[in-house]
Amino acid sequence: MKKDIENEEEIHQYWENRNRERFAQIATISLKPEQEAIRTKLNDWKAKIESRT
Repeated sequence: MKKDIENEEEIHQYWENRNRERFAQIATISLKPEQEAIRTKLNDWKAKIESRT
């Protein structure tokens, strides 16, 4: 039973580290021009919605 818990914690830690590394890698990728336009539009909509509340 204790070994199962240790294994689960080990797996959890592995995926946390892997995701952290992957998200850092994704953050360095530049957006394509069409993606940048979409991102800008989404951010504008978000700001408009947040200003209403």
